[in-house]
Amino acid sequence: MASRFGTQSLITLFPALAEPLVRRYFLGQASSLLGIWVQNITLNLLAWTLTESPALLGVLNFLLWGPAVVITPLVGPYAHPEGSRRQVSWTVGGSMAVSLALMMFHAVDLLTIPLLLGLATLRGILSGIEVPGRQVLLTSSIRDRSRIGNAVAMNAIAYNGARMIGPAFAAAIYPTLGATVGFALSAVSMGVMFVIVRSMPTPVAIPGESRVSGEPRPGLRAAFDYVRRDRLASLFLPVAGCLAILGSSYQTLVPVLADRVHGSASVWTGIFFASAGAGSTVSALLLSSKYLYAASRRLQVIAPWTVVLALAGLGLSESGLMAIGCFAMLGFSLTFTGPGTNAKLHQNAPAQLRGALVGLYALSFTGMIPVGNLLAGMLAQWLPVQATLLAMSATLAVCLSLLFVPRWIRHRRIVLDGDKI
Repeated sequence: MASRFGTQSLITLFPALAEPLVRRYFLGQASSLLGIWVQNITLNLLAWTLTESPALLGVLNFLLWGPAVVITPLVGPYAHPEGSRRQVSWTVGGSMAVSLALMMFHAVDLLTIPLLLGLATLRGILSGIEVPGRQVLLTSSIRDRSRIGNAVAMNAIAYNGARMIGPAFAAAIYPTLGATVGFALSAVSMGVMFVIVRSMPTPVAIPGESRVSGEPRPGLRAAFDYVRRDRLASLFLPVAGCLAILGSSYQTLVPVLADRVHGSASVWTGIFFASAGAGSTVSALLLSSKYLYAASRRLQVIAPWTVVLALAGLGLSESGLMAIGCFAMLGFSLTFTGPGTNAKLHQNAPAQLRGALVGLYALSFTGMIPVGNLLAGMLAQWLPVQATLLAMSATLAVCLSLLFVPRWIRHRRIVLDGDKI
């Protein structure tokens, strides 16, 4: 009885869990994302250990995330329910093969920097193809359309839960068991997702939302037109892009900050990433709950500005406790603005535009993160890491002012309500 009551309470808070296929999907998604974070942090720690070059970390993270800038917007409009299961299964299988290759080359001491960067590029390409397929596989597995926004927001829970646990786990095993074990565990985690996706039935289009035979699929131009006319999207997609370039790029600087300011890359890297992941998870839980719209109206306006404060805090303080708080604030605010905007887009947009909007969101937020990583790494090569963080904070403040202030001027006051600004 208690178990049934608990399950019902969970479904009340997160309605998408009422769908059996969604529960199965999220089990695999959580495992796969955990493996991705273990792989990425292991790569970052290995690259820093071998070179101690911030610029190389920027290049590495650009290659891991950068291909999505081009590939995801191109693939997104062609992602459809009938092919999503096949698309996700072979891309997850490819990513698993990359982890196995990293494991084997490192085990026999043949993993050179060029080879490491080459395999990172292949992982980035597979990720760019995989993202639209995952999104469509999830949304097309839902029978009740009213749960789509909740399910998209819940993706952030799986992502940020892995972001909280994966880096801490990777940083803990790296100095003791080594990179080979990290890559092996990453491959196993992705294998769980592969098995689950292969076991799922092939999705079909929901009646009333299928595309008319011969009708062209809406592309990026249609998504741009929709965003230009939509009041919320026309503000918060550019805001998300600014945060991606100047906020999410902190990821490249974490090993540098941990080593040069706090004294140990292997210890503080995991702690800082786990702190950001904890903040992101809290944000994702709020976004995924039935309180989404009530809570997000003010937070969606305030959250971008707290990123400015968090970056400034990291740039001004050498306290480890202060840094942990700033990373938690970064994680919360970046998740609330990025995936929060994505969830609202999918809830409100016409069904035929969802694939194109995945591509557009990837271009404006996910796709801009690698650009920011590259720039942050290059800047930190010439400036102290804390000066780099202060420069990012100041530039972000200027960009946000250019986006928000004109709307506040039209209202003749500072509006902190996302539904009214």
